[in-house]
Amino acid sequence: MPLPNWRKKGRVICMPVEKFKLEKELIRFLYLFRGGFNRKQLADRLGISIDMVDKAMYQISDAKKMDEEIAIDIRNREVFKGIYNDYYKNSPVFVLSQLFCLKSIKEKEKSRYEEIIKILNHEKLTLNNILDLLSEKDEIDEKTLRRYIKYLIDLKVISTSKNNRRLVYSLNNDLIDNLSEDEIVHLCDYIYFCIHYLPFSVLGYMLLNNLDSYLSNKHSIKYSPVALHRYFMLSRILDEDCSHILSQAISERKNTIVSYFPSHMPIAYCSSSSNQNNRKYKKYNLYPLKLIFDCSYGRWYLLAQNKSTGEMQRLRLDRIHDIEIGENTIDESEFLSLQNTIDNDLTNSWILETGLNCEIHIRFYHDDIKGNNNFLKERVITQGRWGEIYNENEGYFDYKITVNGFREIKPWIRSFGHRAEVIAPSKLRQEIKEEFKEMIYLLNN
Repeated sequence: MPLPNWRKKGRVICMPVEKFKLEKELIRFLYLFRGGFNRKQLADRLGISIDMVDKAMYQISDAKKMDEEIAIDIRNREVFKGIYNDYYKNSPVFVLSQLFCLKSIKEKEKSRYEEIIKILNHEKLTLNNILDLLSEKDEIDEKTLRRYIKYLIDLKVISTSKNNRRLVYSLNNDLIDNLSEDEIVHLCDYIYFCIHYLPFSVLGYMLLNNLDSYLSNKHSIKYSPVALHRYFMLSRILDEDCSHILSQAISERKNTIVSYFPSHMPIAYCSSSSNQNNRKYKKYNLYPLKLIFDCSYGRWYLLAQNKSTGEMQRLRLDRIHDIEIGENTIDESEFLSLQNTIDNDLTNSWILETGLNCEIHIRFYHDDIKGNNNFLKERVITQGRWGEIYNENEGYFDYKITVNGFREIKPWIRSFGHRAEVIAPSKLRQEIKEEFKEMIYLLNN
């Protein structure tokens, strides 16, 4: 099967973007809540009809190629269990890669591409030869065939050469033919590692699947990875496909047109085919400046300048509906100046906060120390950024840090449980106290 083209005339992907976005958001909800929503609740959260939810579920089921024994009736919860049953094979990236393959080209086009590849798998042929062999199974004209051939050449699936002054086409098997069996297995190991640790990679999964098929068909070897990798921010890997496009825009200093759902909106998707006046998202014309990953909540953020108003904006990648790279570029000196401004604003920021400076004092109480290892202190030193440890004794040690507001540092403080006591400021101490009270209430009821 040919690899899908990612961009066409500046678009992010050549398939219908809003349809792919729908399945992405639906998969996110399935993984985050594991069937906690019924069909109506899913439809409400996504801002679509129940029928659209049903169609998307069928698409996901086809992409995953569920076993026959797993019920795929979308009106019960077996489908949720089926999608979640095997993390390493059915992770969001794997399901999305299969879904992308299914939706990136039409079924008729897919069968034609497969036939062309089969025909060229055995010998070098001219365009007329391919047309004659293909016409035996399907009616196709020369103009259409040339378009298919050009597409496959652009993807490096087939290559061209000359034979007696005639242009001939052949399958591009150089990668396979020039590698030994062991080298292909090592290549599979490398690809397997990359697609689990790097951002969303449809093409990586497709390459691994093709190499796996080659090993099993040609050498009767079933590829098994040397190690299993797990991306701990399971749902957030769905956002990372945006990071490639935005990184490209940043490196090329180009503007991007972004369709975005503000955080106060309860929905995360809206059909692009709906009435323009009823769409819930906002469109921004931005100059992307910096991408930041919040490891506390596993969220990607984009910092950008609004091209129209000149204001700085902070957008969450999981709320971006669509991205299109524009043609306008920003002057290099202005771009660097804006980046320096952001860096200065974030100097004392735990993640992205740009509020007033606030000095925080925390007292950490030691665990029972055995030997020379003090896990609590080592963790504070490792994760405490530019903060300082002082007033240390056998029972506790104090820690202080100056940050832009304290909203973003709270999850880190809470993660220490009863071992961390906020000394100052009093407002932060009270907020932490109220949150733990609420937690105790929920656990007791």
